[in-house]
Amino acid sequence: LKYLSLGNMSLLRGNRVIGILREGKSKWERRVPLSPRHVQRLVDDGLRVLVQPSTRRVFADSEYIKVGAEIQEDLSPASFIVGVKEVPIANLLPERTYAFFSHTIKAQPYNMPLLDAMLAKRIRLVDYECITETGGRTSSRLVAFGRFAGIAGMINLQRGLGERLLAMGYSTPFLGVGSSYMYPDLDAAKAAVVRCGEIIATNGTPEQLGPLTFAFLGDGKVSRGAQEIFKLLPHEMVPPGDLAEVVRSGDRTKLYGTLCTAEHLVRPACGGPMTADLKSDYYLNPENYVPAFHESIAQHCSVLMNSVFWTERFPRILETQQQEELQRTGRSRLLAVGDISCDLAGSIQFLTKFTTSEEPYYLYDVEAGVTHDSLDDHGILMLAHDTLPSELPREASEAFGDALLPFIPAIASSNGEAPFDRQMDIPEQIRGAVICDKGRLTPSWAFITDLREQNERLQKVGGNVSLSSSSSRLLVRGHLFDNAV
Repeated sequence: LKYLSLGNMSLLRGNRVIGILREGKSKWERRVPLSPRHVQRLVDDGLRVLVQPSTRRVFADSEYIKVGAEIQEDLSPASFIVGVKEVPIANLLPERTYAFFSHTIKAQPYNMPLLDAMLAKRIRLVDYECITETGGRTSSRLVAFGRFAGIAGMINLQRGLGERLLAMGYSTPFLGVGSSYMYPDLDAAKAAVVRCGEIIATNGTPEQLGPLTFAFLGDGKVSRGAQEIFKLLPHEMVPPGDLAEVVRSGDRTKLYGTLCTAEHLVRPACGGPMTADLKSDYYLNPENYVPAFHESIAQHCSVLMNSVFWTERFPRILETQQQEELQRTGRSRLLAVGDISCDLAGSIQFLTKFTTSEEPYYLYDVEAGVTHDSLDDHGILMLAHDTLPSELPREASEAFGDALLPFIPAIASSNGEAPFDRQMDIPEQIRGAVICDKGRLTPSWAFITDLREQNERLQKVGGNVSLSSSSSRLLVRGHLFDNAV
C-alpha cells in the first residue's frame, strides 16, 4: 500500500463505509447532512455509518446509535465522508471522497488554501452547491437549504419589524414572534406567526402606517419559503401594479403581498416596457437593461424580501441614490429589507454588512449614509444573515438529507481510483458536482484556476473578478442561494 497508517491509506475505491463529520465552523451550526432517519435506511441497506460525537448537533449521539450508527472520533475507515460546512484543513484525510459546501467554485480567496489542500491530498470533492438536475452548471439545484433560508428569514424579519415599529412608537403583534432558533421546532415558530396574524385580523396594523405591503423579489425556493410563512398571516396577494391602490384604500386587518420578477425589476435601456418574452434576452444580455423597480413599485412597499440571484453584470434592483430620492421627495414608505441573497452592495445597494443570529438587524440611514446598531435610531431595518437555515437545524437537515440520500450508496460504492472520465458508476448529477479528483480540477471546474489568477492580480485594487466564455460567466462576489431554484 502507498500509505502505512489507516488514516493515510487510499480509500478512493468505495468501501460502503460513510463518515459523518462533527460541524465546528460556528456554534450555531447544528445541521447535519444525514439525520438518524436517513442513517437507518443506509444501515438497513448494508452500509456502515460512522458518526463523530457531538454535544452541539441537533440530533443526539444516542439517536444515531439507536439506528445502527457507530459513534467514534476516527473516520479513517470511511471512503466517503460528509459534512455541511468546510472541513478544517488539518482534519482532511487523504484520498477519500468528501461532500460539503466548499465555497471554492468562485475562487473565493479565503478558501483557496482549502482547495490547495484537497488537491495536495488527492481528495475527490463533491460540492452540494453544484448537484443539479442534469449535472450542468445552469441546471436547477437538487440538494440545498434554500427553502429554509426563506422560512427563517421571514420569521426573523417579523421579530425585527416588531422591535423597529416599537422604537417608532407603535406596539404591534409582530413583537410576539421571535427568531427562528428560539423555537423548539418549525411548528412552534409557525404557531407564533399564526397567533400574530390572529391579532392583526382583529386589531389591524397601525393606522398611521396604512396597509403594510410586502414585496417578494424573485420566485425561487428561497422566495417560496418566505411566502410560505407570510401566507400564515391574514393576507392578499396582488399584482405589483395594484400596490398604489392598496396603499390608498387597503384593509389594515390584513397584509398585502406581491411577487416581483424580472419584468417588474428592469426595462430595456433603449426604451419600451419589459415584457415576459424579453426575459431570456435579459438573462443573456443584462447590460442592455436598466433598473425600473424604483420607478413605480418601490415607493409602495413597506417590506422587501429579496432572494434574487445577482452578479455585477445585472442592474441593481434598488440603488442607494434611488432610495434616497424616494425618501427626499416623501415617496418612500420602506420600513425593512430582508436580503436573503446576501450580496453586499449588490442588488440592494445599501446592504452594507451581514447580520448574525446574535446581531440579527441593523438600521441603514440612506440619507446620511451610515449604519446604526441600535433600532432606536433613524433608518431602514436591514436583515442579511447568510446562514439562516442553521436556525431551523432539525427540519432543514431532514429535508436536505431527503434530497441527498438517493445519491449516497452510489458514491460510497464508486471506484474513485479510476480516471475521472471513466467514473461512470456515479450519477451524472454527482459527476457534475465533482470539483477536484486525484490532485486536479475536473474539466467542468478547471476555470477556477483562471478565475483565481485574475482575482489574485486584482486583489491589490480590490477588484471583483469575472470570467467569460461562450456559455457562462461567473463573478467572485455573492452567494448562489437562489440560483435557478
